[in-house]
Amino acid sequence: MKIDSSANYAILHRAMMALVALVLMTSIAFAQAIDVEQKLEELDKIERSVEFIGRTIDNADNDNTLIGARSKLLDLQSAIDEVVVPVEERITVLTAQLEALGPAPAEGGSESLQVRSDREETMAQRQELRIVTTRADELDQNINKAFERIADLRRQIFTNRLSQRSPITIDLLASISGDSLTAISRFQSKLRTWWTVKVAPDPRPFGLVFAFFCILLLGVLVLTRRANSILSSSTSRLNALILPFATTIIPVGLLGLALALGYWAMDFASLFNAELRVFVRTLFIVVFGVSFAFRLSRAVFSPGNSELRLVPLSSFAAQRIHVLVSSLALVHALDYLTRQLGQLVNAPLAFTIGNSFLASVLIAVLLLLLARVRDKREDDVSRSLPPWVRIPLLLASIAIILAAVAGYIGLARFMAQQLVVTGTILATAFLGYLLSSEAGKPGVLAPTRVGQWLKDRFSLDETDVDQYALFASIGFFILVLLAAIPAILLQWGSRVEDLFAWMRQAIVGIQIGSFEFSLASIFYGIIIFAIGVAVTRLFQSWLGNTVLERTRADHGVKDSIRTGVGYVGIALSIFLGITGAGVDLGSLAIVAGALSLGIGFGLQNVVSNFVSGLIMLVERPIKVGDFVQASGFSGTVSKISVRATEINTIHNQTIIIPNSDFINAPVGNWTHKIRSGRVDIPIGVAYGSNLELVRDLMLELAHDHENVLKRPEPFVFFEGFGDSSINFQLRIHVNDYTIYPRVQTDLLFAIDNVFRENNVEIPFPQRDLNIRTADPKIMDQLTGKAQAKPKPRSRAKPKSDGETGS
Repeated sequence: MKIDSSANYAILHRAMMALVALVLMTSIAFAQAIDVEQKLEELDKIERSVEFIGRTIDNADNDNTLIGARSKLLDLQSAIDEVVVPVEERITVLTAQLEALGPAPAEGGSESLQVRSDREETMAQRQELRIVTTRADELDQNINKAFERIADLRRQIFTNRLSQRSPITIDLLASISGDSLTAISRFQSKLRTWWTVKVAPDPRPFGLVFAFFCILLLGVLVLTRRANSILSSSTSRLNALILPFATTIIPVGLLGLALALGYWAMDFASLFNAELRVFVRTLFIVVFGVSFAFRLSRAVFSPGNSELRLVPLSSFAAQRIHVLVSSLALVHALDYLTRQLGQLVNAPLAFTIGNSFLASVLIAVLLLLLARVRDKREDDVSRSLPPWVRIPLLLASIAIILAAVAGYIGLARFMAQQLVVTGTILATAFLGYLLSSEAGKPGVLAPTRVGQWLKDRFSLDETDVDQYALFASIGFFILVLLAAIPAILLQWGSRVEDLFAWMRQAIVGIQIGSFEFSLASIFYGIIIFAIGVAVTRLFQSWLGNTVLERTRADHGVKDSIRTGVGYVGIALSIFLGITGAGVDLGSLAIVAGALSLGIGFGLQNVVSNFVSGLIMLVERPIKVGDFVQASGFSGTVSKISVRATEINTIHNQTIIIPNSDFINAPVGNWTHKIRSGRVDIPIGVAYGSNLELVRDLMLELAHDHENVLKRPEPFVFFEGFGDSSINFQLRIHVNDYTIYPRVQTDLLFAIDNVFRENNVEIPFPQRDLNIRTADPKIMDQLTGKAQAKPKPRSRAKPKSDGETGS
C-alpha cells in the first residue's frame, strides 16, 4: 500500500503543534500562579512605610534617628526584592515562550489560531507582571532619594555639632567644679543602689565572679609571659618584627578575651542593672584601649631594647615618646569614660563642656611636647624630629588649643580624638605592613620554625618556602587592610550599618557602565579555580605515583602524560573559574579577538614556544631523560615546560632553551629510539708491538665490562700506521649512552694496566730537528760546549791615607 508522505507530514506537524501548545499552556498556568493584585498590595504597604520614614527623616534632629531610618529603608529594599524576584523569573519564562512562538506573521500571513491565541495570552500576562516591576522600580528610586536625604542631613548635623560654639566664660568655669561634684554624687548613689539591690542580699555570686575574673587576669599574665619567652628564643631576622607585633596582639587579645568572659559572667550571674551594664562596658573598653595603646607604643619604640626598635631613634627619645604616646591614650580614655558617665547620670552641661575642654587642652599640650622631643645620639648631638612629623604635630596642637579657647569644644574634641585613635589604627596597620613585607622577603621564613616545619612536612626546598611566604605575606597584608580601613571609616563618622550596606552592595553587584560584577562571584570564581588546580595536582600525583608507576613506560613517557594532564586540568580550571565569576564568555571572546592582533605581533615568540611545547609533548621528539644536542649545547633533558626546556650538562649547568629551537632547528637525540650507542676509543701502540696481542687484550677487556653490549660485538679497528704509533680504534656499544664517559674511563684505565703488564708501549709523538745553519755561539750552547762567563772585574778600592800608587 502506498503511503502519502504529505499526509504523514501534516499528522506530524499537528502533533508537534499540540505538544508546543501543551507546553505553553503549562507555562502560562505556571505564570498565572503569581497573584498580581497581592503583589501590588504588598508594594502599597511598602510605599506607606517609605512615606512614614520620609516624614521621620524630615523631623529628625539627631544622628541616631537618621541611622535608624536608614536601617529601616534597607529592610524595605530587601522586602521589595522578595516581591520582585519571583515576578522577574516569571517574566523571563514568558519571554522565552514568546521567542519560541516566534514573531507575529506579517500582514497577510497566516498562522495557527492556537499559536496566535497563546501569543496574545502570553503577552498579556507579561504586560500585567511588568506593572509590578515598574512599581517596584519607582519605590526603589524613592528609597534611594531618601538615602541621599539622610546623607545630607547627617553631614549637616555633623557640621553643626563641630561648628557649635560654647563660649568659655567665668561663670561656666565656676560652675564646672560644682557640676562635677554633682555628677560624682549621682554616680555614687547609683553604685550604692546597685550594691544594695544586687550584691548585698547574696554576695556569693559577686564573689565567684570576682574570683573568676582574677583567675582570668592571672591566666592572661602567665600566657603572655610564656608567649614572650617562646618568641624571644628565636634568632631569625623575622623575629625582629614578629616579637613587637606578637607582644602587642597576643597580650591585648588575651586581655580582651578575659574582659569579655568577665562581662559575660556578670551578666550570667544577674549582677547588672541598666546603669551598671553601661558603666562596666565602658570601663572594659577603656581598659582594653589603654592597654592596646601602651603595648603598641612599647612595641614600636621599644625604649628598653634598641635592637627591637622599629624607628631610628635613640633610647632617650624613644623613652620620652613612649611616655607621651601612652599619656595621650590615657587622657583620651579618661575623657571617653567621664563623658559616658556624664550621660549615665544626666550630668549638667557645664560638666560635659569642662570635661571636653580639659581633655582637648591636655591632648594638645602632649602633642606639643611630642613635637619638641629631641633625639640625642651618642655623639651628644641633639636633633629634632623630622619635619614631616614635627610640623603636623605642632599645627594640630595649635589648632586644638585655638578651637578650645574660642569655644568650639566639639571641634577641638573631634580633632583630638581623631589624632589619637586614627594614629593608633595607622600605627597598628604600619606594624602589620612591616611584618608582611619582611615575611615575604627571600630567605626570611625558611630558617624559622614554621619554615622548617613546612620543609619537613611537605618536602619543600627554600625556594618553595619563599614562594609560600610571599603569598602568605600578601594575604596577611590584605587582612591588615580589611581590618584598618573599616576601623578608620567608623572613626570618621561612618556607621556599622553603612559598612554592611557597602559590603552587601559589593557582594551582590557593582555596575560600572554596562559591565556588572560582584565580589562574591569573583571570589566564587577564584575558589573554583583553586579547587580545580588542587584537584589537577592531586590527580597528577595519583596518576604518576600509582598508575604510571606500574607500567613499563619509560620516564619520558610518564612525564609527558603527567604534563599533558596538567595542561588540560589548568585550562579547564581557568574556564570554570571564569564561568563561575560570571564573566560572559561571548564578550570575552570579542575582547580576545580584538587583542589577537596585538598578541600576534607582541607575543608571537611566546605563542610559538607554547605551541612548540605542545608539539613536543605529542610527537615526543625529545623527552625527559634524553641526552640531546641543541643550540650548541649537549646534556640531559630535565624538564619540558610551557615555554622552554631545561637541559643539564655534564658540568651540572642548567641550560634553558626555547621550545621552538627544538622544532625549527636540527636536534641530536642520542636516546630517541634506543638508549644504547657506539663509543669509539682511540688507542696507539709503538712500532714493533705484537699487534695480535694488542687486539686480543682490548677485546677481552671490552667483553668483561658489564655495560658493554655483547651484540653488536666489540670490534678493534686497525686505522693505520701513524707518524709515531700504530693506531687502533676499540669500537664498543654501551647499553646506555648517557654513561659512556664512565665506560670509556674504565676501559682506558684497564688498557693502560694490561699494556704495562704485557710490555706494550704507548708512544708519544717525537720529532727530529735538523739545523742547517746557525750562529756558532748558539751551536755551542746547544751542544753544551759554551764557555763559562768571565767574572766581572771588581772595582779598585779607594786608597787609604799613607798609601801611594804606582
